[in-house]
Amino acid sequence: MRNKVTSEEEILLCDMLGIERIGLYMRDLSLSESQSIQFEGALKRRAKGEPLQYIMGRTEFFGLSFFVGPGVFIPRPETEVLVEAVVDKCRGERPFAPTILDLCTGSGCIAICLAKYAKCGKIIATDISAKSLQIARKNAVLNNADEKIEFRQADLFQGLQEKFDIITCNPPYIKREDIKNLPREVSYDPIIALDGGEDGLDFYRKITEQVHKFLKENGILIMELGDNQAEAVKNMFSGKTEIINDLNGIERALIWTK
Repeated sequence: MRNKVTSEEEILLCDMLGIERIGLYMRDLSLSESQSIQFEGALKRRAKGEPLQYIMGRTEFFGLSFFVGPGVFIPRPETEVLVEAVVDKCRGERPFAPTILDLCTGSGCIAICLAKYAKCGKIIATDISAKSLQIARKNAVLNNADEKIEFRQADLFQGLQEKFDIITCNPPYIKREDIKNLPREVSYDPIIALDGGEDGLDFYRKITEQVHKFLKENGILIMELGDNQAEAVKNMFSGKTEIINDLNGIERALIWTK
């Protein structure tokens, strides 16, 4: 094995060998022929810009492990502030076990983390993508959350009859014109998970128009926001709204109380 490897090469090697990073240097490791072929293949995929998470087939989010792959949006660290906000709401102001609806669930990361860490009741998670729901169900089983979550293929609220105490959503919010200028890695994410329309606000409008029918009185809606979208989305709502910043000080989530 080469004396010097990059950080990304270390990550790929450790994933392939099933060892911690320090293990690369604690002993003299050599790769078999099949492992060398596999490793070189992974490096070629990475050189083309494919995300590490797709190459490894998994990622970490909020302390849990998740399967990901082509056609499934890769969870981002900034979304963790949304999960934290819901966990706090369930622990503080809402001591009962609230019912939760997670829209645009993707890999299921928000719903699964809430099933694990929030004092909540039944969770329904919807997504229009059959591929995403297939992976989300696998992730729920992986994290022992499958008994608490019901996954449904739907476009936002389509087919729902229930009302919920909490509704969460990380919608597509990239301006259509900006998608072609995104980093090469991001282009591997499914376009349906990125495209928020001409101004990036299409999904916020759709949710605003329908959410009243599916949120209980005094219920809360929590949505992730794109950069510089807080004011525009806030203006779509009347009543009590709150903006939460992420660790970089960016306005990252909106909370609206019905």
